[in-house]
Amino acid sequence: MGKYPSVQTLLGDPTVIFTVLVILTPLLFCRSVGAVVSYLFTPMMVASWVYLGVVLYITHGDGKSIALGERDQRVALWFLMNGVYFNLFLDVVSGQFQMMDEMSRQYLVVEPRYQFGVFDVHGQSVFMTSMCELFFQSPLCIVAYYAYCRNKSYKLVAEFTVCVLHAAGVWWFYFPEAISGFEHLGGWPASVSEALGFNRLLFFWFGFWFCGLLWLYVPYQIGKTAWINICEAVTKSGMLENKKQN
Repeated sequence: MGKYPSVQTLLGDPTVIFTVLVILTPLLFCRSVGAVVSYLFTPMMVASWVYLGVVLYITHGDGKSIALGERDQRVALWFLMNGVYFNLFLDVVSGQFQMMDEMSRQYLVVEPRYQFGVFDVHGQSVFMTSMCELFFQSPLCIVAYYAYCRNKSYKLVAEFTVCVLHAAGVWWFYFPEAISGFEHLGGWPASVSEALGFNRLLFFWFGFWFCGLLWLYVPYQIGKTAWINICEAVTKSGMLENKKQN
């Protein structure tokens, strides 16, 4: 019989740790205790906690979730953190809609194109990526998490679809800016000292490059495994069908 992920599991999971660090990073720019409180308890931050709790309750509340192995647990939590935070409350609510206090202000530094919106050519690729996250990536990540924890037959299809959408999102979101020479991010660093400066390290190398590559690498690894398993399942099904006919 399955149960809620333990605190030990959550604290030891790389995606959960990464998510917490991302959420806490804006505190570096809060200049007062009041600013810290305002950020941590902004309505949309509280809403994200509530939404996370609802997803966990629906998935585990009736005790029908299964115990997952280490690999599957990490993959499931990758989908959970993406479904609740990265593809919803961070990229969309905070970035695109600018509704999460200090996080929203820092999102504009990492990605100034959010400010242009759908009716400006400079903001269209970012806006459409956000809509893909809102209507497809985030919901399907939650479906994939649920499918993992409940051992549903559609698990492989859900995770493979999400992985393809994540790769496509990186293509739509990051490539136009890179091709244009990072015109909205101040271009390439002009010197080693600039490249190693705090703002460049945080916003350019981490916010743009590291996160972009991360959302290519992890979905590739998960999607590749899902594709192999789908092919094996189809082959096995075909063999069983042939045996029945013979």
